[in-house]
Amino acid sequence: MLAQHKWTQNSLDILFDHCAGFSDEQLQQEHAGFGFPSLYSQLAHILQCENYWLWNLTGRPAVSDADLQEAGTFAGLVALRPAINAATRAFIESASEEMLNTERVFEGDDNELPVTCSPAYVILHVLTHAYHHKGQAVAQCRLLGRPVPDTDMVRWILRDGSGK
Repeated sequence: MLAQHKWTQNSLDILFDHCAGFSDEQLQQEHAGFGFPSLYSQLAHILQCENYWLWNLTGRPAVSDADLQEAGTFAGLVALRPAINAATRAFIESASEEMLNTERVFEGDDNELPVTCSPAYVILHVLTHAYHHKGQAVAQCRLLGRPVPDTDMVRWILRDGSGK
């Protein structure tokens, strides 16, 4: 799980580094057909989701909702990202295998009913969610005329050798 989190963050590093080359206007430009219509809103949503589920796992978010809501700029998101990344990593490192795999009840998001699942499933959701929105952000970069370099997770697995 730690390796998968690291590989996801490495892939997001490429995307965030690439997005630093866009103007604020480009980052805020809306594209039809996306649930989060701007590149900025895609990136913010990735961080908001991880932060939300971290709160659900630990009882405290890595950064306040107000900080995330008020980030307002790409630089603001970049400044908040390390704290969220580090807090998720610390949770995974501190959790026993039994704790990760024991189902419990989590608060639902957006007025959904509570969800019963394991913390490992929650982490899996955070990682796959990041890849889903990373893919949408990559598509938006193409629409802005600047395709992103390869961000595929397999590059990290191959680089690290055994996949651990």
